Amino acid sequence: MSSSSTAQLIINISEHCMIGFGLFILLMGLIGNTLNIIVLNNLRLFRGNPSVFFFTFESICNLAQLLINYPTRIMMDGFAVNYTDMSLIWCKMRAFIVSILTLVPMFTVCCASFDQFLSTHNQANFRQRSTLVLAKYLTFSIVFIVILHGIPFLFLFDLPPSNICATYNAIFSRYYSSVYYPVMQGALPMFVASLFSILAFRNVRRIVRRRIRIVRRRLDRQLTAMVLSRAACLVVLILPFTAYRIYILNITVQPDQLVLSAINNNLLEVVTVTIFYINYSANFYIFVATSSRYRRQVMQVLVKKIWFTFKYQLRFRLRCGNENRIAPEEIQNYDASIELE
Repeated sequence: MSSSSTAQLIINISEHCMIGFGLFILLMGLIGNTLNIIVLNNLRLFRGNPSVFFFTFESICNLAQLLINYPTRIMMDGFAVNYTDMSLIWCKMRAFIVSILTLVPMFTVCCASFDQFLSTHNQANFRQRSTLVLAKYLTFSIVFIVILHGIPFLFLFDLPPSNICATYNAIFSRYYSSVYYPVMQGALPMFVASLFSILAFRNVRRIVRRRIRIVRRRLDRQLTAMVLSRAACLVVLILPFTAYRIYILNITVQPDQLVLSAINNNLLEVVTVTIFYINYSANFYIFVATSSRYRRQVMQVLVKKIWFTFKYQLRFRLRCGNENRIAPEEIQNYDASIELE
C-alpha cells in the first residue's frame, strides 16, 4: 500500500470516528448538563450553596460549548467542512468564542474547589467566607477576565491568501503556543482545581471532630466527593489535548510525509479533541458515578417532582376533558421536603 493510500485511509478512519463519537458525546452532554441544572435547582438542600451555584453555572457554560463550538469541530474534523477558512468574520468570532467557552468552565471548576475548601475548613472565619455573594463575584470576575483575555483573538486571527484561519502575529503565536495552551488551558486550571479539591478532601476527613449538624456534615462530604472527582476528571481529560496542541504547534512536517501528516493532523487531533470535549459532557455522569447520594437525589427529582407532577397533570386534564368540569380538581402536591438527609 502506497503512502498516499495509507494516509487517505487514516483520514477516512479519523473522520468516521469523529462523526460517530462526536455525535454521541454531543447528545450525552446535552442530556447530562440539562439534568444537572434541573436536579441542582430543584432540591431545597442545594439552594444557596456556593459550590452548587458553580456546578450549575458550569453546566450552563458546558451547554453553550457543546451547542456552539463542538458542532463546528465535528464539521471540520468529521465532514472536512471548515467555515473558518471561508469567512474572515467567522474565523475571528470562532477563535474569540472558543477561548471564552473553553476557559470559563475550567476556572469555574477551580472556583468550586476553592469554595469547598473554604466551607470545610476547620476555622470559622474561613467557613464564613464561603457565601453565595462571593461565588457570584468570582463568577463575574472570571467571565470578565476571560473576555478581556479573548479580545486579542478577534484582532490577531486572520485569513491570509492561503485561506487558513490562524494567527500570523509572531508575538501572539509565541504566546499561543507557550502560554495559552501550557498555562491558561493546561497547568493553571489543573493545578488550582487539584490543589483545593485535595485540601477540601483533607478538611472533610477531619469534619467529624467539629460539632455541626449531621445534615451539613453529609452535604459537605457529598459536595467534596463531587468536587474532587470533577477536578480529577478535568486533569485527565484536558491533558491529552493540551499536550497535543503544544506538540503540533512546535513541530514541522515536510509536505512529502503524508502518513505522518495524516496521523498528526487527523488521527491524533480527533482522539485528543474527543477526549477533550468529554470534559464538557461528563460532569453529570461523574457525579452520578461517584456519589450514591446524588443518584438518589436525581431519582427523587425525576420521579417525584417531574414524573409524578406530569402524570397527575395529564390525568387531571383528561378528566376535565371527559367530564367537562369547570372547577379545577385539587392535585396532589409532591413537595419533596425530604432531601435525602
